[in-house]
Amino acid sequence: ESGKAEYYSKYFNIFVAPCISPWGYERVQRWNANAVDPNRSFNPDGEIVEGRSFNPEAATEESTALIQCLKGDDMKQVMGDNSMDNWICHIDLHETTDTDETEFRPAKDARDGIVWTEESKGEIPDGFYLVQDSTSPKSGWFAAMIDSVKKVTHIAPADSEGKLIGEEISQEGVIGIP
Repeated sequence: ESGKAEYYSKYFNIFVAPCISPWGYERVQRWNANAVDPNRSFNPDGEIVEGRSFNPEAATEESTALIQCLKGDDMKQVMGDNSMDNWICHIDLHETTDTDETEFRPAKDARDGIVWTEESKGEIPDGFYLVQDSTSPKSGWFAAMIDSVKKVTHIAPADSEGKLIGEEISQEGVIGIP
């Protein structure tokens, strides 16, 4: 509905980055030419976080450009000198397709010198889900988001092991990452 963003902008800043990976967009896939998913590579120094089943790869050219935009002068004018410290929510909306397991994972494994086999395939979530910072759970906020999204699409069910992308489900449609 038009006007909603303007209404909410009275209460918090909204920043929309519509296409993190133009190369991938043109090819109907998430990853870039280097078999890295820019949507999951906002890790400038490639830091390894204990307890995670996966750690984002070091920032790609695409995600670095977005990080620089967020740290830039225009953003500082809107949010002040500590603009990167003032973010309370980041929502990354993108689709996962079947080609993640048939093209992306084999290409990534080949890049990393890993032999890929059919048994390497994982389950791709079918539906919407959220990832929360498990060190700062906000169950009410996540429940409200899931309830709102349910009005327009389905929520991803757990896989055969009761997980989503290999992570424990903390509440319907939500996984926690440390």
